[in-house]
Amino acid sequence: MFPNPTRLFLLSLISLFIFSCDSDDNSTGPLLCDEGLIQIDGECVEEIIFDTNWTDDGMCESEGYFHIENVPTNIDCRDDDFSSVECGNCFYYNDLLFLNEIIINSKTGENPPNVYPYELGYQYWIQGRLQGFISISNEKILSMIGSIPGSFQEYVRDYTLYGEIPSSINSFPPNFRVFMLPFNSLSGNIPDLGNYPNMDTFDLSFNELSGPFPTGIENMINSDIINLSFNQLSGEFPNGIINNFTNTFGFNLSNNNLSGILSININPEHDDLGDMRLGFDNNSFTNITGNVCDYLDQIRGLYLGGNSLCTEVPSCISTSENFNQGISLDDLTDYSVINQNCP
Repeated sequence: MFPNPTRLFLLSLISLFIFSCDSDDNSTGPLLCDEGLIQIDGECVEEIIFDTNWTDDGMCESEGYFHIENVPTNIDCRDDDFSSVECGNCFYYNDLLFLNEIIINSKTGENPPNVYPYELGYQYWIQGRLQGFISISNEKILSMIGSIPGSFQEYVRDYTLYGEIPSSINSFPPNFRVFMLPFNSLSGNIPDLGNYPNMDTFDLSFNELSGPFPTGIENMINSDIINLSFNQLSGEFPNGIINNFTNTFGFNLSNNNLSGILSININPEHDDLGDMRLGFDNNSFTNITGNVCDYLDQIRGLYLGGNSLCTEVPSCISTSENFNQGISLDDLTDYSVINQNCP
């Protein structure tokens, strides 16, 4: 059973553990950190604020790891093949710090999490490193769609995540695999996401995120699902990015404020085009380019409605007999008319 998310999270200023710098002939002694910071891996970082009844007991042999005596059931430990294994008790401190920053950023919201970092949401760990994080707000998902799909039940929480996504999201190992925080109230720009070629599912849909299309999505070349729909992203969509993906069957940017030219270049080596859905509806795109005509009769869904096309769309899309099941163009029905609002 998951920990009670309404349990009081008592703030304290205890220092949990301090590591000394590695010494050599040129060493000047231990690194001195300012108040509120502790030394991890030779750097001064912010200490995690824990309950006064919970302290580190120094039982982890590796520097930079933190010992958790009773591992909660929301932590799911896996091996390199992502098969379930028994959890150890040592977890990388900076990964816990990332989760703790999410908790701190959420404190300005009306229904923030009141849990320890290792109790937040649902977590995947491999050899003591965080490899996946999922948390869905019960209040938000019910207000948006009225029910909770069965596949989401295990990941729904009674709290909501608020504020910005910590910039340290780009500091996980390259095999970081799952990041799913849909149906929350996250805001601000999405930080640089780094290089995660093995990301399986990246879902930040139904939040309040803004700013440009995030850097790092182009590196998620083996992803199954990338979903940034129902946010407030603006600016242009990167040219040719769709060509990076060979496994992605769900790529959804619908209901944002993206504009300019929509470049759809489908990778000819994609593993299963018949299951591929591309969602770009309800943005402000003005033109479509790329090789979409070569693959329109093979993909499962292409959603373009609710844009402001200023030039004639490719003939393959405007020819109704070429529509594949699942393709939706909604209100783009008269392709001979140029949008009157275009410059």
